[in-house]
Amino acid sequence: MRRVFASIDAGEGFQRIGSWDQKNARSHVLIIDPNEKQSVLLASWLEEIGFSVLYASSAEEGWNQCQCNDSIEFVFCEFSLPGQRGISFLRRIKKSFPAMAVVLMGKGMAGHLAATAMKAGALDCISKPIRKQRVRMLFKNTVLQQSPSIKKEHIEVALQQFHWSTLVQMKRAAASSSHVLLIGESGIEMDVAAKWIHDHSLQSRMPFEQLRDPSLMNDWVELALFGCGKSFLSNPPFETMGKIEQGKDGSLFIEDITRLSNQVFSSLVSMMDQKHYYRLGEVSKQPLRTRMFIAMRQPKDIGSIQAMDKMILFLEKLGVDVIRFLPVRHRKDNLIGLALSILQDFAKKHQKNVHQMSAQVKKCLLLYDWPGNDQELKDVIAYAVHQCGLEELQIQHLPVYLFSTSFVNTGDFSIPKDASLRQVEQSWILHIIKRCGGNKTQAAAALGISRRALYDKLALLG
Repeated sequence: MRRVFASIDAGEGFQRIGSWDQKNARSHVLIIDPNEKQSVLLASWLEEIGFSVLYASSAEEGWNQCQCNDSIEFVFCEFSLPGQRGISFLRRIKKSFPAMAVVLMGKGMAGHLAATAMKAGALDCISKPIRKQRVRMLFKNTVLQQSPSIKKEHIEVALQQFHWSTLVQMKRAAASSSHVLLIGESGIEMDVAAKWIHDHSLQSRMPFEQLRDPSLMNDWVELALFGCGKSFLSNPPFETMGKIEQGKDGSLFIEDITRLSNQVFSSLVSMMDQKHYYRLGEVSKQPLRTRMFIAMRQPKDIGSIQAMDKMILFLEKLGVDVIRFLPVRHRKDNLIGLALSILQDFAKKHQKNVHQMSAQVKKCLLLYDWPGNDQELKDVIAYAVHQCGLEELQIQHLPVYLFSTSFVNTGDFSIPKDASLRQVEQSWILHIIKRCGGNKTQAAAALGISRRALYDKLALLG
């Protein structure tokens, strides 16, 4: 079955300007209103949010649409419909389609009238003339809370993975429609943050595309981003849809723009500034209808840091929202909670019986600096879970480099200046044994030798 969406053309009323295949359709909103101009205006706002819109001019026509189209999720219904009052039509809809959300609209929709409609099952009541901000707030406050694309597990992971100050910035970005610049060190999963923001925005029903590691594609990255027309210099000629076009009305995440060439970066910034772009081989402008999430990895050398600061200032002038992510070493306050969450999730996924970690493991995790940030933490926990056959993670299950480095950094080991190599080795071995609470197995693992070799060295060194 096929349906049409409508738009108004001056002097010609409603015209069919496009169609959609019901099998491949996204969620739809049905507008039931004899006022054509008001309906088209409302339809344009709903399409901006990400819905496809259907139209009916009477209660009976709207009823037929609801019966033969199971992709309708929301209905905006005029209260004073020809042939049937909106409140009667609301009760009829809720009786046959209880999951369908109905919004009644009309002049003076307040007081007793609105209370009666809400009691009958209306999602909301909106007074005419309708304002765009009122419609956007309706979907932000009500619809997004019920969206199936927002998973509780995803929210919980995000809340634990990011610092509270970062979450505040993420929530602000979700309520905005501006492009977003994400700044953080290597190993911080900024793509997770971008997806979180997308899922909590008004574009949550639309595509979320990603361009991973653009430096690997070299000369192909421009083609991957902008696409090309058939006039592009190729043999045979072909047409390619770029990531920007694939993310139309949704979002596109680009990993580490510092790896882009100057030419591609300039084209990207120009597109965000002028709100249009050009496909390769074409001279016609393509409107930018994709929200950009661009990640920037923090460099270590001073020259690169200064260049990055200039890029940030320039992007801020364009109105881009900037979110800075703290590295793991600066958010140790929630490190253990995050590690336990990763541990339990990984153990469940791989059917392991480990659910807790010892005090020594927790201390070791807190002492380590985590230069690889969240990704390194996940890799360490995954390795330890595979090594562990107990219900509690022990220090010997961690990678050797992790707790050996942690113990060295404690700074409580000292030797005399005139000590011999034999005395240094003996003091270090005894120091490690002491730090492991006398546990020879853990000490041997920390030293990178077998338990038998440790006993041999103790016997040899006396």
